[in-house]
Parts: sequence; structure tokens; C-alpha cells
Amino acid sequence: MSGESSAVTEGSGDYIYVRLAGARFDAPGMPAEAVQELKVLSGALFQLARIEWLNAHPDRTRVPGGFAELFDLRLVSIGEGSAKPQLVLQRPKGWTKKDDPEEIFPAIQRAPIALVRALEGVRDDRQVPTALAKESVALITRIGRTLDDAEQIELATSDPAKVPDAPSVILDLQVRNTLRSIEDSLKDRSEPEQVQIEGVITEFDGTAQTFRLRMPSQPAQVHGRIAAGEGSVSRSVKEALAEDGVTAPDVRLTGWSVVGDTGIVRELHDVVAVEVIRTPIEKKMYTRLAQLAELEDGWWEPTSLRPSDGIVVAMAEAIPSLSLLARVPDMVARTDGTLALESEIDDRHLVAVIEAEGQQIYLCADDGIADDPEEFEGPYSVDHLRDFFETGSVS
Repeated sequence: MSGESSAVTEGSGDYIYVRLAGARFDAPGMPAEAVQELKVLSGALFQLARIEWLNAHPDRTRVPGGFAELFDLRLVSIGEGSAKPQLVLQRPKGWTKKDDPEEIFPAIQRAPIALVRALEGVRDDRQVPTALAKESVALITRIGRTLDDAEQIELATSDPAKVPDAPSVILDLQVRNTLRSIEDSLKDRSEPEQVQIEGVITEFDGTAQTFRLRMPSQPAQVHGRIAAGEGSVSRSVKEALAEDGVTAPDVRLTGWSVVGDTGIVRELHDVVAVEVIRTPIEKKMYTRLAQLAELEDGWWEPTSLRPSDGIVVAMAEAIPSLSLLARVPDMVARTDGTLALESEIDDRHLVAVIEAEGQQIYLCADDGIADDPEEFEGPYSVDHLRDFFETGSVS
């Protein structure tokens, strides 16, 4: 950026809509002590602007030099009625993206949206985005601290009178009490420790290097962030992403988290390892087995029996190996309380039955031509079962 362009400045329009409401703010102007609110607001916006830029540049750990100088937020007027300070982002005259290869201003201009969205989370969910750093959360929780109980501050990305659908949030006493509770919880937060958690990745942001993980052991999803420079981990997370829990693999993640007394994990930072522990096919087979295990006696006809527990356990032991086959066999229940697997290979119909509480297997390969099909009956073995469906040979 040249010295000439930075010497002459112009406003960039209203940066964020602010309205302070209450008896103190009905008179013209704005109480001098309320300027402290604008100072806190400016600090929170600056921190969020930094986060926006770093999220857009995952290969960088610091914002460019001059970032603080370019974040030149100015109070230019006070609107009538409830105090409406007009905040304008000052920037070099004639600035264009071409003049600023680091794209600093777009990140700064996204900060009001990030702030309003974060405060919407406080209002609606009683929490701020877990991806925000502790320092950012601490700044946000101080907004509205100088207001009396009956007063409030409204923030919006644009003037609601001009843009009715603009994201907005009102910080009344209830919301501000929630902010204070969040601040108190930050003070009590323990030190993070390295943990391993398992679940299904449901969202992935490649730019921010963040993701969400659904765990079967807790209702709330985990917000995760990949450690800087871990390109292979990022690729593994992307490959494991799915929109449902059936077609996605179950993964085990290693990272750092603060685990409270309840054992609930809400954030996982600096993720350094991703391990697939159950493939989608394997999960589908376990789901099918669970359905068959829930059958009751008489499920098909009065004399039909439910699969015995020993047979269900034996089938579960075989699933990891069977799920890796080029052609995965179908799993069915038989009326005598056994479980069977069926498949085809080279025009041969293959059937395997797990019997005797999971201690025996019966194998049959029938090509439909020979008078007698190939058969085997002997001790249960996962390796034997896998080889049978891989080769079509009972031996």
C-alpha cells in the first residue's frame, strides 16, 4: 500500500448498528460514561476480525503487520431517540483488493456478523461458539456490563429500519446475565489434557480447519480444530466426513480438551491423529446384527426361535473381517435360532450357518450342477468363515 493512498482516508459506511435503550439514553446525545461500552465493543470486534483473517489463512499464525492500524473504528455521530452511535470503519481512500493482497478489510468487515451470531448463540443456546478462543469469549462477555438492569443494547449487522432481515440481537438483562455466567465459567476452566474420543464427523470446514463430531455417549456435538500443519489429519477428517451416521465411518480422534466432572467433551483442540475404527460397511453389518438380535421367539411362526446370545457374539466377532470382502454376504436369521450368511461367487451359492451357541459352523457351496454340494461342518473360526466367502471353497 503506497504512502499516498494511506494518507487520505474515507469512511466505509456504518460498520455495525448499535442502539442503547433506557431512560438515560432518551435525552439528546449519549451519556459520556456509555463510551466505555463502545470501547468494549471495539475490542471484541477487533479480536473477531483477527480470527476471521486467520481462519481465511490457515497457513498463517499471525495477522499481517499494520492490521491494528487498519482497524480504525470511529464514532462520527449519535442518532436521535435512544442513543444510536454511528460507528464507521475508516480506511485508506481508493483502497481496493488489488491494493491489499492480504485482504485485511474483508476480514474486518466480517467481524460484526461473527459478533452478532455469537451473541445470538448466547441468547438462544446460552453459549458462545466453542471454536472461539478464550480471549475472544472474555471480550464478548463484557459487552453491556455498564448498563442498568432496565437498560439494553441492540446490535445488528445493518440498521433494522433499512434492512429488516439483518441479523440482530438485543442484550437485555437475561442475556447479559448469561454472559456473566459464561465469564465465570472461564475462570473455573481446568487445564486441557490429551484425550481420545470416538464418533462420526458431521461437518468440516477446510478453510478454518474445524469440524463437528457426533458422539453416541453425549447429546451435544463436539467442536474440533485440527492442529496447525497437520495436512494428513485434515485430509483424513475430510475423507471421514458424512451427512449421516450410517454411511460414515466411526473414527477415533486424538487431541486436547478440558473434560469436566460430567465427562462431557465440548471442544477438541490441536487434533493430531484420526483413526478409522469402523468402516461404513462394518457399521451397516453391526446395525443388521442388532436388528436380528432383537427378534423374539415366534418372530416368524409360533415355533421360530430368537438368535441365541452366543451366536450373536460369534457373528459380531466375524464382522470386521467380513466387512473387508469384495462382496459382503447378506445376514439373515433362521427359525431354529441360528444366524446365516449368504453370498455368490463364480456362480456358486454360498451359505454359512453359525450354530451351537457360536461354537460350530456349517458351510455349503452349491453350483446348481453337481448332485451333491460341497459341505463342511466343524468348529467355528473367523478365518475359515472369511476364506469361505473370499474363495468359495469350504476347505
